[in-house]
Order: sequence, then structure tokens, then C-alpha cells
Amino acid sequence: MNWHLRLCIGLVALLLLVRVSGPAAAGQFSVVDADENEIEVTVLPADGSVLTIFFLDQDQPWSGFRTFSQAMTEAGVEVWQVDLLHSYFLPEGGENKRMLPGTGIEALLDEAMKRSSKIVLLMAYDRMAIPVVRGAQAWQIGHPNDRQLGGALLLSPNFFSPKPPAGEEPELDPLVSSLQIPMVVVQPEAGVHHWRMGRLMQAFWQVGAPAHGLVLPDVGDWFFLDDYVGGKTEMDAMRHLVTIQPEIARLLASYTSKSVIEIPSPQIRELRVPGLIPLVSPRPAPPLRLSDTRNVRRALDDYEGRITLVNFWATWCPPCVEEIPSMNRLAGRYAEADFSIISVDFRESADSVNEFMKEVAVDFPVLLDIQGRASQDWSVFAFPSSFLVDRNGLIRYSVNSAIAWDQEEIFQIIDGMVKEGYSERADSGSLCIVGSNC
Repeated sequence: MNWHLRLCIGLVALLLLVRVSGPAAAGQFSVVDADENEIEVTVLPADGSVLTIFFLDQDQPWSGFRTFSQAMTEAGVEVWQVDLLHSYFLPEGGENKRMLPGTGIEALLDEAMKRSSKIVLLMAYDRMAIPVVRGAQAWQIGHPNDRQLGGALLLSPNFFSPKPPAGEEPELDPLVSSLQIPMVVVQPEAGVHHWRMGRLMQAFWQVGAPAHGLVLPDVGDWFFLDDYVGGKTEMDAMRHLVTIQPEIARLLASYTSKSVIEIPSPQIRELRVPGLIPLVSPRPAPPLRLSDTRNVRRALDDYEGRITLVNFWATWCPPCVEEIPSMNRLAGRYAEADFSIISVDFRESADSVNEFMKEVAVDFPVLLDIQGRASQDWSVFAFPSSFLVDRNGLIRYSVNSAIAWDQEEIFQIIDGMVKEGYSERADSGSLCIVGSNC
């Protein structure tokens, strides 16, 4: 069956007879996991039949997380806010989240069952989804057929292994092949993982996981943070998700058989130090033909004969915005005939990007990847992702994180590429690097 069709599920409320306890007192408390770690919980009470444990995904949460939580309580959903990284004294980072043990989630579920008889829903975002479902499944092993734990509501979950070099397709984390906990995966249509959602859902279904998909149209990642995105479309999507949350909880709690298997412990993966990574085998850059914010059609071919930095980004991506000033300084260091920067904005309108550029100076063209096809063609997995293309159209270096572009190490790489020049090979007419074995 076509995965888009399967994803368009109707989240119809299955009415269950659930005894509802009164609202918890507002404030904070802590629980201790099996490893003696103390986990802080902030409680936002409500009178409804659902208790959502909301796992924050930032070291210093924006107020938008609080706005989202407040909207849930206004809809009758009690919320427990938990910042696991903070409780474990760990710095922000995707690998730190992926490696979090499930013991904290198990302790929180034990405490939730003691304090309330509401349906318990676990909600996480991005990479935090991995430890949350790992802990939920471990807890479920000791509580088979327990219907108080509904399952997990996952917003733009990142179930992929640590980021590969920019331009390479990521692999699914091994835990995906073991997951059997009930889940609803929410994916913004303009989110970075939208095109990979079918692959993820098929992997869940292949192992019999009761997983449902919900695509939210016209919004991107972080849509639920009003102080960060703040548009009416995003807020409407957030409030819609809040409204149907009790129905989601009842749907997931309705699964009568929750016999699950143990998930293997996470394995430490080799992490790459952020920075430009040279390609072992330089490859031709994919075609790139898009309109810019002034509706002028541009193509990578227009920059033939010069070094070109192709940068994929979005205005809602903090690291992307952070590296723009250093990219401006890099662009100003070289003659236009030798070096240029092209940036490709991911699935945002010209009006949105132009409004952004009134506040942040961008000294290079911004092309609009409205459908996300160019990002898909370049196998962009994370934002920002950048590719350094030589005079002959070959990708020589890539990076899938924000870096300081105005540093000596970068200058030396580009200076070397500028000196290489380019020439035509007489027998085939193809281009080759001067000084190489053409």
C-alpha cells in the first residue's frame, strides 16, 4: 500500500472507560532512576484524562516550549516537563541524547502510575525520541498489557544514526528494528526528514510496530515554538496537535497486546569533529537550478570556472543563522571570479526570507528550494549543510554543521583550490584539475 495513503490516518477517538484522578499540584518534584540519578519534573496540572510527559530538547529551552505546554493544559492535558540532559548534567548534543539510558524514562513512568490513573503519553522531539522509546519499551516489558501507558507522540523524530558526511544518506538507528511500542510520528511537511518518513514508517511496520504517521501541511520543524517561528500557520498547526492529543493518547492506549522485546543497548559511534571533510573521491555536483528571492533564475552552471560554496539552510535553524556573518566575511575575501557563495533556503517563501534578510545581512544569493527537491537531490540530511565545489564542478569538501568560515584553515583550503585552476582535456573535452593525472 502506498505509504502516503497509510500515513493519512484518521485519528478517531476510541472511547475508553478511564478513571481520572484529580489534577496534580503545580510545581516541581524529582524522581530517582535505577542508577541513582535525580530527574527534575515541572508539573503543569489539568483536569483531563491524559498526562503527557514532555521531554524538552534544548539545553536552555525557549519560552515556546512553555507556550506549547500551556496550550496543552488549557486543552485539559496535564503536562510534566522533563529536561533529561540537564538532570544528567550533560551538554546539548545529538549523540548525548541518543546515548541516554532508558532508566530515567522507566522511573518517570513508575512515578506517573503512582500519582495518577490518567492515560500516560510520552512526547519527544528530534533525537530525544530515541531514549524515550527505548525507556518506554523497557518499562513495558515489566508491565505487559498495561493500558495506562498509551505510547509515544514523536515530533519530527530523528531515528537515524549519527550524521554522515554531508551528501551521504544516513542509516536508520539499529533500535528501529526492535521497536514495538505504540507510536504516532508527526512530521511537518516542510521538515528536514519529510522525504525520509516513508522509509522510517516502513521499517516500523516491517517489525509489527503499531506506528501511525501524521503529516502537518505547510509547516516546518520547530512549528510549535511561537517565540521562534511565530507565524499563524505554525500556531494553528500547534493548536491542532494539542486539540487531538487526547484522541492520540486513547488511540495508542487501545492496543490490547503490548508484548514487546528488549532493545539492545546503544553503541558508541565514531563522531566526526565539525569542520570541512575532504571527499575521498570527489564527485560531480548535482544540478542546481532555482529562483532566488527576487524571482531571478540561477543555476550552479552560472558559476562554472570558480570555486563555489553551496550552503543549504533555513531561517528557523539557529546554527544556520549563526554562521551567516562568517560566510559574508569569507565571500568578501575573494575576487568574484575566483570564489562565490550560493545559499539554498529549504521550503520557505520569498516573502519569509526577504523579511528575515531585513534583520540579518546576507551578502550572497539566496535560492528558494520551495518543494525541497534540490535538498533531496543533494542528499541533505541536516541544516546547515555545505559543499565546496571546485572550478570543474566537483564536490571536494562538505560539512553538515555550522562552522566559522572566516578562519585560517578554511582560507588555506580555498586558496589551494583557487591556485589549481582548470583546463580542458584534449581527448574528451572534459575538465580536469591542473597538475593531476588527467
